Parts: sequence; C-alpha cells; structure tokens
Amino acid sequence: MKAGLPGIDLAGRLSGLIRTYHVPGAVAAAYHRGDMAQAAAGVAHLGTGLPVTPDTLFQIGSITKLYTATLVMQLSDAGELNLDMPIRQYLPELRFADSLANAITPRHLLTHTAGLEGDVFADGGRGDDAIACYVRDLQALPLLHAPGELLSYCNSGFVVLGRLVERLTGRPFHQAFGAYLTQPAGLDRTLLLPEDVMLHRFAVGHLGPGGGEEQHVAPIWSLPQAMAPAGTMTCATAADVVRFARLHLADGVAVCGKRLLSPESARAMRTRQFSCPDVHTLGDAIGLGWFLETRGDRTVLAHDGGTIGQSAALRILPEEELIMVVLANGGDAAVMGRRLIDGLFQALADLPPRPAPRPWEQADAGDFAHYAGCYQRANLRLEFRFQRGHLLMDMTPDGPLAEWMPSRRGLALVPCGNGVFAPADSGTGEAVVFHGGGACAAPDWVFLGGRAHRRCGG
Repeated sequence: MKAGLPGIDLAGRLSGLIRTYHVPGAVAAAYHRGDMAQAAAGVAHLGTGLPVTPDTLFQIGSITKLYTATLVMQLSDAGELNLDMPIRQYLPELRFADSLANAITPRHLLTHTAGLEGDVFADGGRGDDAIACYVRDLQALPLLHAPGELLSYCNSGFVVLGRLVERLTGRPFHQAFGAYLTQPAGLDRTLLLPEDVMLHRFAVGHLGPGGGEEQHVAPIWSLPQAMAPAGTMTCATAADVVRFARLHLADGVAVCGKRLLSPESARAMRTRQFSCPDVHTLGDAIGLGWFLETRGDRTVLAHDGGTIGQSAALRILPEEELIMVVLANGGDAAVMGRRLIDGLFQALADLPPRPAPRPWEQADAGDFAHYAGCYQRANLRLEFRFQRGHLLMDMTPDGPLAEWMPSRRGLALVPCGNGVFAPADSGTGEAVVFHGGGACAAPDWVFLGGRAHRRCGG
C-alpha cells in the first residue's frame, strides 16, 4: 500500500480546518484504491499541550455500533441467532412493561426501529454485569413507538444487542469485542477499557463555545461502561477505523486476509432496510448498522459518533474504494469533520456534498401555527411556540442529559420544506423535522438529532 494520496495535502487541509472550527486537535485517515494518507494536527489535551500524532487514540463514539452490528452478524453467520426472531427467544429474562415490546427482534434493534427510549444513560457500574444491569432496568420503561413503526436513533437498543452478544458468546462484551473482532482483524489500536487506553497516547474531550481559553477539558472521561456496545468507551486511531472499514469494503475479509463475516452478511449490513424520517441528520435510509446517504446515483455508507467533547465521522464510497475517517476533540468538531470529508470526496471522486437544509421560498408563516405544542422523549422536552410570524423552539433537558446539554429558549426556526425547519443561527445541517398528523393537523412527532419526540399536548 502506498503512503499518501496523489495531489491531496491532507495535513494542510486538516490544519486549516481545525483553526476555522476551533478544534483543539484532530486526526484524519483516508484510503483510496490502495493509497493511504494520515494527518494529525493540534493538541490532545489543552491543559498539557500534548501534540496529536497519527497514533493518538480518540473516542469513536457511536461508530462503535458498526462493530457491535458486525459481532451480531457474525453470530448470525454461525447460526446462533435469527435476526427476525423475538429478542426474548435469546434473552428470556426480558420482561418489558409494554407487551408490544415482546415483538422486538435483532433486526429492529440493528435498524433503530425497536421503539425503545434511546437515550437512557443509566450507570450499571464497572463490573462484568454492567450491561445486564442496564438491560434489566430498561425493561420498566414504556415504548416510544411500536416496533417497526419509526426509525428513531436508539442507543439503548445497541446495549440490548451487546447483552445478546454476551449471552451467545458466554463472555463479557469487552472480551467478546476483542476475541471475535478486534484481535482477529488486527485492530490492535482499538480499545474499550480505560485501563487499556491509558497505556497509549490518547486525546481528551473539550467543552466550551470557542477556541483557546474559552474551551476546557471535559470533566467526564466517558459515559457509562454499561452502554459500551452503543459507543460510550471505544477508543481507536483513525488508521484502525480505516482498517475496520476495509473489512466491510472487502465483504467481510480483514486486511490481514482473515474472513470475519460472510459476503452475504457484509452486503446485508449496507442494504436498505428502512427509510429515515429525518434524512438531513442520519441519511436517507439504514441497512443493518450502516446509514446510507444517497448522492445522485451513488450511495455513501456513513456513521458518526459523539461523546463528551469528542467527535468522529466515517464515510465509505464503495464503488471508488474510498474511505475517510476524522476524529476530533472539541470545538465545532462535527462540522469540521464533514467539511474535510466533503472536500476529499469532491476532489477524489467528484462527489458533491449532501445539501444542507435551505430556507424555503414558498413558506407562508401562517401555515406554521399547527406545529406549536410540546414534544417529549426520555431526558428531553421540546416546546414550539408560534410568535409574531416565527416558530420558536425551547429545549429543556433533564436527568443525566442536563449535565452536558444546556437548556435553550426562543431558538428561531427557518422553514426549509414541508415540515422541515432549521435553526436560524446554525450552518451545521441540523434539522427539525415534523412527522405525521396530516395536512395542517398537529404532527404526531418531531425529529431532532434523528430522534423521535412524541407530541404531548400544550
């Protein structure tokens, strides 16, 4: 494999973008038809000034869900599970409060369509029973929607999948993660436990509104270990994430030549299973783990990750054998990552960026009043008010979410399409999407961050 991408100054692009978006430090890796480039810029820790190098470990957040999905598909290949059997077939101790939950299958969980409350940040401790304790407590919660009704981004569903992996392998998740995936794939810089991460150079997250002294080191290293299958703890180098992505690009064969997944399962993971109601945030559809972005007649495989002060992005354009990974630790890291990936995909594959929501010239402010009301999911309440011809949004987090997400009031929304709005002060591509209810009737749902919030009146 050649080092570097002809005609591409990856280091220069990364250095410029971290300054623009006030990112303390970042690392990027790109693979294209046998050529590989890496770049690092900035610092891993604003307090110590430790420089970022290509070998620096960053948290990859929810990109971990692709690793968990790969483990599940390995078990499917081995005949240990059927994706369309109720999950209780394998975890008979599950007793959900809502009887509809008895229909939840592994396929529902892999596609974020199970209906579980997705952002339940319960701490099951650091023991090998942490995931089992989390899943036990999850049973008491009502369903957000019926299984298969909607796609609402769901961290808790991947924790249930992690418990399934534990049950079928007979190992704690972190051991199964290594024994069945990272070790045979040669991913020796992909680690779950902090006591393993601390033996290497690693980045910490940063919080704050801007660059320099306005940002501070995040007071929390990670979210609970019980949620590790959803992405709370995994750390990796950008190059190791590229190696994982190449396994999927090669239909289940790792870079070392070992087959870890059948071609059929690898292809199923990137085959459309369910359409996304919020196409601006997650993509147009989902496979069995991968989100699918349609750009003209081409499909990009995608997954992002975010933890406390860290951000990760992974994209694959299969037909071009093109993979891009960006890991960063603060500032407007998610936007920075998208800009870097979009620029590389444009330069190497002539692929334009996905369009962000744009103001809708046909909008009539008088048509917005029926959107007013309250919408809720676990840990977050949204209230919409129609005031002086504008739709305003209030966001009120509670529970663990309130520790790192500030409340916001009076956020002005700009209409960008039928039922689609974007914050007036945001250029991030973030969208607020109303769903259901019919023409001029109060919607049943609103999606923010790819998550469904049910209308609760008011």
